[in-house]
Amino acid sequence: MISFDREAPGGGVDAHTVMENSKAEIIFTVYLKQLVQAEQKAQTEHGVQEEPNREEKNVQVELFLYDPDGEETARMSIKTTPEDVAKATESCWSVSTRTLLIYPHLWQGTLTPVLYQVEAMITSGEKQLDVMRFVYPICTMRQVESADFLLNDRPYTLHAVRYVIPRKNDHISDGFSTSNGYGISMDKFAADLEIMQELGANCICPDFFPTEPQFYELCLKKGMILWKLTGETEKVPLFCGGEKALLSDDGSRKRDSFYLYQACWSSKKVLHICHNRQVPRPGSFASVMVYSNQKKVALYVNGVLQEFKESAPRFLFEDIPVRGEYTIVSVQAGDCFASVTWNV
Repeated sequence: MISFDREAPGGGVDAHTVMENSKAEIIFTVYLKQLVQAEQKAQTEHGVQEEPNREEKNVQVELFLYDPDGEETARMSIKTTPEDVAKATESCWSVSTRTLLIYPHLWQGTLTPVLYQVEAMITSGEKQLDVMRFVYPICTMRQVESADFLLNDRPYTLHAVRYVIPRKNDHISDGFSTSNGYGISMDKFAADLEIMQELGANCICPDFFPTEPQFYELCLKKGMILWKLTGETEKVPLFCGGEKALLSDDGSRKRDSFYLYQACWSSKKVLHICHNRQVPRPGSFASVMVYSNQKKVALYVNGVLQEFKESAPRFLFEDIPVRGEYTIVSVQAGDCFASVTWNV
């Protein structure tokens, strides 16, 4: 029986987009595989050659492309013949086709993560031999020599985070896994993607790429670009799982560095007072670091205005007087407020 070659690029159907003017040409490469039935294999091993069912070798591959509203926007048909199978190496071969869309809905990262749906099926007469369904972003991505990243041939600033996939627990069944024993549940990964979006990230750089298509589908639906790290990887912040990571090892607490990147990347209003583990002594003068994407931050001590600063995203306030049993340090930026209390 003929089926999609799940070990081939794209899991059996690989697609490539070429953009020109307002048109998108999508080139599909379909990878097929001739499955050998157990009894047929046994006959071959004993020197008996049996011709495979000729009807199943005269198959047709059909591809349907649906727009983000679920409407069919393109249909393609490819016939494969016994001659194609005969020329195949180790019962595997590929066929290709293409379609052209005028003014397509473009996938533009976190701005507009619209996706098309692809349905591919192999049929022989009235019999359906195999089927595949997956989402597809109509876009182009490339990195030019100047190191600028282009999305749909326009400059696109990458806010990338490194993502380490933890060692897979035995109880995780609904998730991503790899041959080296690492994996993560889909619920956990979806929650991590939500935090990345809150951070303002638009690109994820995993330490390795899982084989499960759900991994890529979740990223695409969130508008996250998947990109392989090259060059100085230490300049890309680590999401979780290390001393310098944006989140604590268990992912339950956001570290100060998270808010610094959020102040640089996110359009959400950010105002964060960095944590100081040492409580200042009475009668001393202390300092606090504030991260914000607002233009101006005001500092109050026990409700009394001390000073303004304009130095986004880092605002360092020094010489804060520590008096009495407690000192309340408050910061304000527009309608955002944050405070910390020192009990001395």
